[in-house]
Amino acid sequence: MAKWMIVEPTRHQVAVAGQVSDKQTGLVIAGARVELSSSSSAFNEWLSERKKQYGDEWESMDERVDRVRTASDGHFHFVDLPDGQYTLTASLLNMGSRYGTAQVSVTVSVNASGDVTMAAADIALPSTTIKGKVKKQGDGAITLAEVQVKGSGEHVFSNSKGEYLLTGLEKGERTVLVSAQGYQTGSQTIQVSRGTVKTLDFVLLPPAP
Repeated sequence: MAKWMIVEPTRHQVAVAGQVSDKQTGLVIAGARVELSSSSSAFNEWLSERKKQYGDEWESMDERVDRVRTASDGHFHFVDLPDGQYTLTASLLNMGSRYGTAQVSVTVSVNASGDVTMAAADIALPSTTIKGKVKKQGDGAITLAEVQVKGSGEHVFSNSKGEYLLTGLEKGERTVLVSAQGYQTGSQTIQVSRGTVKTLDFVLLPPAP
């Protein structure tokens, strides 16, 4: 009579989980890369052995035990990590200079029974941003002024407080144009760096006589 061996399924435990979002807007970011940029000595030793198995293919792998992509809802997780300190680095490589990188540090703990206490690691990616206010002479806010980056399709409208927010821009010199009904068009040029926030306020003048 044949004897069947019952194989217990491997029980994977989530050690680190979180969500990546835009630091300025709070919107979730799908497809961001999250890497364990520094980790425990035990994990590093185990990782060295895994690298040998994959050889030259290792560096080009999009997802590995130490590297994942966020899902459509911005979530990610790492499983079966030894206890210790870990640093996670998030980036959005396919967006050029529109976003910077961000890091968080977490501690993974494993008890005597081998149960993992999951560490939360939400990460806010800094977007290359220009923000400010659109006002009229006398300091009153201008609502629904169109604010656009010259030479691109990027544009927004000011809110009831005259505030605007242009996020996810490419770095470099940018000319911002502001127009509103009943006012002259405003224009300013500014230099923006990757992952930084620049403030650019406008005071629009009434039409020239």
